[in-house]
Amino acid sequence: MLSPLMYGKLYDHLLNVKNLKLVNDPDQYRNCHYLPASYDLIKDYTPFTISVPGSKFSMVDLSTILAPFGDRPIILKDFVKSEKHFWHTACFYPQASDLVKVRDTIENFNKLRDPEGGYVFREYVERSEERRVGKECRSRWSP
Repeated sequence: MLSPLMYGKLYDHLLNVKNLKLVNDPDQYRNCHYLPASYDLIKDYTPFTISVPGSKFSMVDLSTILAPFGDRPIILKDFVKSEKHFWHTACFYPQASDLVKVRDTIENFNKLRDPEGGYVFREYVERSEERRVGKECRSRWSP
């Protein structure tokens, strides 16, 4: 996937050099690429989410950030995607209030990759078995 910065460069190059206009302008691309950019538009239809820009925060900050989740399970991702293939070590927390597990999960996530944009903490919602085995359909669009 292209970062919004790289997409903007591609968009400008194609428009200025080749006179080609991509369907989505750079702002629309960013809105669809970064979950926090579109969250206000979809929050009534998606699990509760808290986004934290950047990659540095203290355990005190983490406690405050995660307080609205209480003891509910949550997942970690960056502004673009998760590390779901490392579900138990770099993505899922059974209890948001277990700050040691959350800290360890963030550290494991950071070992796998640099977070793009920042971190996203999302309420975990159990999906049907059919969705978990890969029969999921995704659609991307912009207004």
